[in-house]
Amino acid sequence: MTTLFPIVKALHMMTVMFSVLLFMVRFYWKMEGSAMSDRLWVRIVPHIVDTFLLLSGISLVFISQQYPFTAGNGWLTEKLFAVVLYIGLGFVAFGRRPFSLRTRGFAFGGAVIMLLIIIFLATNKTVLG
Repeated sequence: MTTLFPIVKALHMMTVMFSVLLFMVRFYWKMEGSAMSDRLWVRIVPHIVDTFLLLSGISLVFISQQYPFTAGNGWLTEKLFAVVLYIGLGFVAFGRRPFSLRTRGFAFGGAVIMLLIIIFLATNKTVLG
């Protein structure tokens, strides 16, 4: 099972890059009022990428046997909470509800901060506080 680790980790890293890139580009298009943000592929592809991201992350948990909410894996628990906050902020930034541009901008900024925290926790494997 551990021989799969490098392959799954590479898939995870690749989907992280695609997910972040799509997040940034989609927000730019949304703020510019671009017709690109209404294209069908723009609404579907990020969900496909994020599904692979989630599945590869769950696979890494089982392959590495590092589980959130267990002793010694506080960094993973914090990462999981940061991911949940990132998703929630993404709903505000891209949601169909009539949020102001300012609110969407703050949500986007908060989501970027969550991304930085997620990357820090993943690379350092240490708790924040």
